[in-house]
This record gives sequence, structure tokens and C-alpha cells, in this order.
Amino acid sequence: MDHYGFVDRTQPLSGSPSRKASEPPNLARYSSAPRYDLSMMVQLLGVRPVVLVNWEQQYGIPSPTKVRDDTGGIVRHYSERDLAAMTWLRDQLTDGMLLADAMAQLVSAQQPPAVARPTAGTRPLGDHLSGALGPSAASQPHLPDLYPMRGQGGTGALTQSGATTGSLYGRAREPRLLMQELVRAFVTFDTTTAHRLVSEALGARNAETVCMSLLLPALQRVSEMWARREASPPEERFAQNYVRGFLFAEFHHTFESPHGPTVFVTCAPREFSDISALTLAMFWRKAGLRVIYLGQDADAPSLVEEVRKRRPALVALAATSAQRVRTLGRIAREVSQIEAPRPIFGFYGPMFVRNPELKRKVGGVYLGDDPATATFHLRSLLSMNTTA
Repeated sequence: MDHYGFVDRTQPLSGSPSRKASEPPNLARYSSAPRYDLSMMVQLLGVRPVVLVNWEQQYGIPSPTKVRDDTGGIVRHYSERDLAAMTWLRDQLTDGMLLADAMAQLVSAQQPPAVARPTAGTRPLGDHLSGALGPSAASQPHLPDLYPMRGQGGTGALTQSGATTGSLYGRAREPRLLMQELVRAFVTFDTTTAHRLVSEALGARNAETVCMSLLLPALQRVSEMWARREASPPEERFAQNYVRGFLFAEFHHTFESPHGPTVFVTCAPREFSDISALTLAMFWRKAGLRVIYLGQDADAPSLVEEVRKRRPALVALAATSAQRVRTLGRIAREVSQIEAPRPIFGFYGPMFVRNPELKRKVGGVYLGDDPATATFHLRSLLSMNTTA
């Protein structure tokens, strides 16, 4: 099993692209009629269910039809088109291609559908990460929008009959093509162009995907340029504040479910870069949680006291420096000593992937190194906590 959860890399599928095919399939040639349930897709592809669900949420591929069962839960049904897309993607990844590049190639190979341009002020449905955590944020009130050109992205909407039709594998300018322009806009302080590029991306994708595939990579690129002295400190600061503004806008514009589980999200003590924590807060509010965002440089004693008083389902701290590990461990121990019902302590950040031994020094639950993975782990944790 690899990073993506693939457990069988050797079995080609009948009627689907071959393992070594370099050209993406023409998905229009495959039927979009529902045919396979989730367990059958897992068996055919040799992947974990979370891979199918995560890619559906982040990229709109696969794009299953969804119906509600007798208990009100959502059941996914996949088509030959989904199977062909996922088979090709699986084979490219197991041959070493990056996920973003494989997705971009697959989307670029498809014929552009006739897509109605959304009217100004519309917003994505926002139910693509909600799952069992709470009601959809689709019915959020209208608020002013800095990025008005939005499409549905991700998954489709439930019809009156209770079914959804998945999103088309549509053709739009790929985030990697927009990223170079966005980096240029950042280092020239060009807010107007940055708004135009982000609005274009939001016209075909949900906010979470735009964040992960465009904004965060562009910010990372500017940070790398700054480290090589190819960008000035004010240019990097401009990029950081632009991305922070986008995240804050999405966070505050997203309807907060009053019935969702409460979680605290904050930065570790003496952690002044809040992009990671703010990204988590945005993703989790869109997932249907009641998110209490506390920002930079958490004060450990007052944080623990507030956790003891409020009893959230989970408290999550983001950290980017190994110097914060000892403090994280101390907070984890103090939270573990709170009397029941005891909140879950989680920590987040890519440095724990680069240095896995640091996880053992913290305690608690490592949530992952990207917001989609952290959201999946959170859903599992809260489900486990509820049934315990």
C-alpha cells in the first residue's frame, strides 16, 4: 500500500486504459450510467475507499451519482466513466506521476462542455465535505463576495428525487497554468490581476480545491523565491496577506452549523504564521463543524483553561517549526488530564512528515500534512468519539 492507498498495482481493467498508457482516456466514450457501488470500485481498483471520496471532494473525479438510503445516508454509484478515469489516474501515480499533474492531463484531454457562467455573488454548494459531520452549508445567507465568478465544483446537488448527477469532467484553465500568473501578480503587488485569476479558478472549482491547487502552491513558490532572494520580504508578505484574506473571507462567509461538533483551531505557542491553522478552520467550517478559530501564538495556560471550560470535541494546533514540539507535548499532556468528557488533542503540519520521530514527542493525534487529509481524520475521530 502506498501514499495514495493503492493496494494492487498490477491488474489492468477490462475496457479501461492500459497500465502503461501515456494518453488520458476520452471519457466521453464511456457510459455515465450508474453501475458500480463503492465496494465494487474498491475491489476493481485496489484502492482504499478514502481515496475515491477524497478525490471526489477535492477534484470532482470520480463523479458518482448519489442517492439517499432509508436511513438518510448517501450511497454512491459509479459509472464506467468514473472507472476509466480512476484506472488511468491510478496507473499514472503508481508510475511516479504527481497527482496534480495527472489530474491536469486528464482534465485537459476532455472536450469542453457547455457550462453556464454563474451569476455574480453565487457560491459553491459547500456540501462536498460535510458527510456525517453535520448539515450542508448550502443554505448560507448571501454575503458580499470578493471572488464572484464561482461554479459548483466538486460534487453535484441533490435533485428533488434525492439523486445527484456528478459534475462533468469539464475543461477550464488548470490551476498550474494560473499559478505562474498569480505568482507574478503577487511579486508585482497586482491585486486586480490576483482577484481575476482567483475568480477564474472559482468559476470551475470549489474554494477548497482552489486553495490547495492554486493559492497555497503560489504562496509556497513566492516563499521559495524569497529564500533565494528572488523576491523581497514585502513581496512575500503581500502574498501571505492575500492568501490570508481569501481564507478569512471564505471562513466568515461560510454558514456555521449550530448543531455541528465544536472544535478549537489555533497555532502553537510562538507560532506566528497562521496560514495552516486558518486553512484548517476554513475547511472544517465548510465540513459542517462549529469552528472556534483562535489565531496565532496560542497562550498555553489560557488555552487549556478554555478547553476545560468549553469542552470542544477536539482542539487542533498547527505548527511549522520543530522548536514548538516540546510545547505541543506539554499541552497534549495537560489536555489528557482533563476530566471526562475529555476533548481530543490533535496537531497538524508537514514538518511531522519530514521528521516522523517528532510525532512521538507530542502525544495526541497527528491529523496530517494537508487540510483534506486532516478533514478525513477529523471525521473518523469524531465518529469514533461519538460511538465510544
